[in-house]
Amino acid sequence: MKAFETLAGLRINPYPINLNLKNAELRTNRAIDISGGLSVGQRKLQRLAALNQTQRNISDALANIEMQNNSYFSDYAKTAL
Repeated sequence: MKAFETLAGLRINPYPINLNLKNAELRTNRAIDISGGLSVGQRKLQRLAALNQTQRNISDALANIEMQNNSYFSDYAKTAL
């Protein structure tokens, strides 16, 4: 019975992953801010590119987490049968 409870409770928490991605974006923005030789417009474009990449990474991570969680649900259902 304990095995069923374990299988039923398996989930991947997306929040730590998203937090790590946002922290990476903040580090990138800080590096952009302190880099020399960029105009205000160029820095803005770099920050927007970093934001775009972060959002893409979060979207990919959430899609992968959803697939893994569905796999856990499937394994539980197969075992329950």
